[in-house]
Amino acid sequence: MKANSLNILAWKKLRKDKLSFSALVFIFLCVLLGVFAVVLSPDSSPMANEMHIELATQKPFTKILFLEIPKQDIKHVFFMESLFIGNSPNVNRIPIDKYTAIQNGVTYFPYHSEFMQTFIGSYQIKSQTFYFGTDKYGRDLLSRILNGIRISLSVGFIAVFLSLFIGITLGLIAGYFRGKTDDIIMWFVNVVWSIPTLLMVIAITLALRKRFLASICCSWPYHVGGGCSYC
Repeated sequence: MKANSLNILAWKKLRKDKLSFSALVFIFLCVLLGVFAVVLSPDSSPMANEMHIELATQKPFTKILFLEIPKQDIKHVFFMESLFIGNSPNVNRIPIDKYTAIQNGVTYFPYHSEFMQTFIGSYQIKSQTFYFGTDKYGRDLLSRILNGIRISLSVGFIAVFLSLFIGITLGLIAGYFRGKTDDIIMWFVNVVWSIPTLLMVIAITLALRKRFLASICCSWPYHVGGGCSYC
């Protein structure tokens, strides 16, 4: 009889449990979406933060025309930075209702405006579909959600990594020295575990003066609409 390793047995058991295996696939897909959020997002600016106030709270699958005018000061960034962090657009994008090409330029009506404007110079007309709609600042919700996946996963992984690092370190120290050192470490662990999680979060929030938590919270797409107390 051929003996299987514990890893192989655990993998076989996981594959038989459809719900657990589906959850693993979902987490793996979320990791891929988080890593390549900038590439997959319609808005590739840092934190998907391109705002158009006139496009606030659009419905899903809304299609908008944009007049794109090249910027004079183009900032060049490294390829890896633009791939994982994002890059500010090299054009000014103006949402419009309709336009008419003229010699060396274009006349257009800005979105929901009755005043015709004229632009002379090089330009492009492109359309964008907001598949998940927009928030109250006119930002693309699909792009915001993809970036939110990255933030949520990073918070989870960092919390687990810190827990493992602190737990293994304290466990090694307690097991090596034993005696009073072990008693002191176990007393400290019991005190920490006796504190309710909510009170600990409130204490950390007050200690950091809301800066760190606010920077994370306000980046979540679900809080963009004003549901976050920091926004």
